[in-house]
Amino acid sequence: MIETLAAQPQRKVPKLGKLPIVPIIDLTCDTTLDEQIFRGDPGSIFLGNCPPDCASAAGTVWGTLVYHGDSSICRAAIHTGAINNPGGVVEIIIKWFVEKFYGNENKGVISNEYDAPCYRSFAVS
Repeated sequence: MIETLAAQPQRKVPKLGKLPIVPIIDLTCDTTLDEQIFRGDPGSIFLGNCPPDCASAAGTVWGTLVYHGDSSICRAAIHTGAINNPGGVVEIIIKWFVEKFYGNENKGVISNEYDAPCYRSFAVS
């Protein structure tokens, strides 16, 4: 039996302008995914506001494009080119298992190699 469109249950679709607004989280130069606010499944997206001058601040970075969960989010954002040293708002996307992280230097930030698996990683844009 073929079901007509009228017989199918209607799906609730959010109206434009009614989607929830994601709060922007104030970060420090050494904030990592270890913060409680970043709990979420892979694919979870957060917005963070990085302060100025993180390129030369303390905070280790492991990886390139996808970063180890213990990496400084703001320094990784500068390394990947999402922001410059004056800071700004970045999108943080939680990733899943990565076997190895490759390091290099970019935008004045040195990223280290990490030759072990990690179950919590992120990308920034």
